[in-house]
Amino acid sequence: MPYTLGGALRQQVIVLTFAVLLISSSQLGVFANQSSLTLEPSSVVIKVGDTATINAVLVNGQNTTFSKVCFNIEGFPSTGFITSITPECTTLQPFENFTASLNVTATPAAAPQNVTALIVASGGTFAVQAFLLVTVVPAISAWIPWSMIIVFVAILSLSLFYGNKRKRRRKK
Repeated sequence: MPYTLGGALRQQVIVLTFAVLLISSSQLGVFANQSSLTLEPSSVVIKVGDTATINAVLVNGQNTTFSKVCFNIEGFPSTGFITSITPECTTLQPFENFTASLNVTATPAAAPQNVTALIVASGGTFAVQAFLLVTVVPAISAWIPWSMIIVFVAILSLSLFYGNKRKRRRKK
C-alpha cells in the first residue's frame, strides 16, 4: 500500500519546495538586476517659452554600491531646447531608489514639433535608460492671430461704411 501525505504535511512540503526553488532561482540570477529608470511623466506637452519638470526615478535592484552613476540626456535638437538634470551624478546604494529632477525648456527657436529623447543613467557596470516624449506647441493658440485680423477688417469696414455715409449726408 503506497504512503500518502496528510493535508497539513502536504502543504508544508509544497511551501518548502517553492521556497527552495525561489532561493535557488535568485542565486542563478533570474531575479537579479531589476534596476530601472522611470520618468514621471514619460511624456510632456510644453508651450514655447515654458519649462516642464520630470522626475527621473532610478532604482538599484542589485546588491552592489555604484560609486558614480551619472545621467545623460540624448536626442534633443541642438537648438530650441535647454535641458538640465539635478543632480547630474550620484552614489547609488544597494536596493536604493533615487529621484533626480529633469527640466526641459522650449525656447522660441523650438518650432512646434515632437521630440523623443533618451535619458540614460550609467556608471561602471550599471546602465538603465528610459524614453521621454516631448511635444512642443505654440505659446498662443493659432486662432488668436486670425481673430485679430477679422476684428481689424470688421472695424475697418465699419469705419469706411459709416465714413461714406457721413459724406453722403453732407452732400444733400
